[in-house]
Amino acid sequence: MKIKFNVMRMFILILIFATLSCKGQEVKKIDLSGESEMNYIFARISDSKPNSKWLYNYGLHVNIFKLSDSKATPKGQFKEYHGSLVSYLVSITPDGDYYVWSKLYKIEGLLNPKIIEIKELTYPKFLIKIEHGSYNDRLTDLIEIIGK
Repeated sequence: MKIKFNVMRMFILILIFATLSCKGQEVKKIDLSGESEMNYIFARISDSKPNSKWLYNYGLHVNIFKLSDSKATPKGQFKEYHGSLVSYLVSITPDGDYYVWSKLYKIEGLLNPKIIEIKELTYPKFLIKIEHGSYNDRLTDLIEIIGK
């Protein structure tokens, strides 16, 4: 009988703690429609999953998002059709902690780009090797990024 009472008491305590801990988790909807630049970027991200990489033994986390960037496309660039150049947004955070600091870079003016390599240099610098251009005229650029 005493065991049943202790189990029942323990069950009630767990239920109370679970109820109390859930009160702080309120779901909110925030309308960001007025954030025109953010709205533009999210509307044009073309990869559902970013190119993601840890550098410097998990000291820096890099996410690279590809987006179709009509704002960075010169008028008359695509005369035959309504195309646009591609940009990469490069987001860097220390060991994945998004609340300490972050860096955000934009690499723009790319035609049919492909990331070939992300290579560590000297902390916190790294290199992004990008191949881009038309089918028969590919270029390779090395972009140095400072992650801090």
